[in-house]
Amino acid sequence: MWHAGTITGEMNYCEVGSKSWQRLKTIAKQLDWKPWSRRGIWTLVGVITILLTVAGISAAIFFRKTAPLSAVLTTPHLSPKFQQSLSEFLREATRLTLLTSQGITHDAFGEQLATTRTAFELSTPLWPDDYAQESKHEFGKAIHGWKLLLQLWRESIAKGIDYPSIPAEIQMYYYPEGIKVLESYAPRRIIYGDIDGSADHAKYIRFKPNIRVLMTVAAEHFRSGQMLLEGNALGK
Repeated sequence: MWHAGTITGEMNYCEVGSKSWQRLKTIAKQLDWKPWSRRGIWTLVGVITILLTVAGISAAIFFRKTAPLSAVLTTPHLSPKFQQSLSEFLREATRLTLLTSQGITHDAFGEQLATTRTAFELSTPLWPDDYAQESKHEFGKAIHGWKLLLQLWRESIAKGIDYPSIPAEIQMYYYPEGIKVLESYAPRRIIYGDIDGSADHAKYIRFKPNIRVLMTVAAEHFRSGQMLLEGNALGK
């Protein structure tokens, strides 16, 4: 490599057993010496070993950052069927999250949620006990939030049909038990009161603002599950 010009005198090297690094040009005479001594040979072997080690570590870090989800999920104890079902759920849930952030109709949301729920339910019985249980829990919370969102959305549509003269922005939802469920899912984030958010109607919540709240909270749970899943790529 020295004679071919692949490595130059400006490259650093460290001898085996030493902690100090030096430039290769400091041993240029040894490298240029045709009938190499045993010490010169072992010096070059040490340099090459170091270079290969550094290259291997760099490649591992790069792969970890850029590998597609399917590659990250490919671990020895995860069955191919589970990997496929989990990948499908992640794909569909990602699409649902993107659609809600960009704007989506009630019917389209319901259809995409049904597809996402089915994918998650298919992966659940295959989920290994020793693999990313926190991610599984967060994904379940996301599904639950999307279901609550759809139910509240349907209530708002029904309210608009029953009371068409009331603007959608100020239509209220009053159902104590249902509101408790929403508050349990998104504590201290549910919006109460009238259009100004006052406490005059503390038992009422507005539809549209709280639909947006549920969209946000469900998406947060899904993203949390994704992050936790990345930390469990080896099934720890």
